[in-house]
Amino acid sequence: MDSRSLSGGPFATAALLGGHLTAESGAPTLIPYVKSGSLRLLVSYGERRMRSLPDVPTLRELGYDFGISNVYVLAAPKGTPHQIIKKLDNAFHKAMDDSEFLQAAEKVEVDVTYRSSEELKTFWKKPMCVMERWLKSLTYRRQLKRNNENL
Repeated sequence: MDSRSLSGGPFATAALLGGHLTAESGAPTLIPYVKSGSLRLLVSYGERRMRSLPDVPTLRELGYDFGISNVYVLAAPKGTPHQIIKKLDNAFHKAMDDSEFLQAAEKVEVDVTYRSSEELKTFWKKPMCVMERWLKSLTYRRQLKRNNENL
């Protein structure tokens, strides 16, 4: 399998549509082409099926222990007073409940989930463990490949 790194979703989508790639992963720019019938979406990485493409299964539904979502967070410098963190937390929580914001998020297939700073720490533990396993696996595979090339 030949893998290529391109400079972002639109370039990969153009390469896929032009027949220069046989598959592409992770670009939201694919969705209009899937809806028009120019491309077929095989799987979704999300925890849930996409609202606009409900017939596309998730990796979990296909038996793979993997799911990922875009996560947007607000960060403050270490040592920021707790009362400031709480004030920012409350303001963003309120903003996330705004109907205009929720409608805009729905249009671009973003699931809005509020998490406090403590909930976010807990939420990140599992994906970080998965990433660590992947990196170790990739490093191991790369080393095996180098060893085989040196034989």
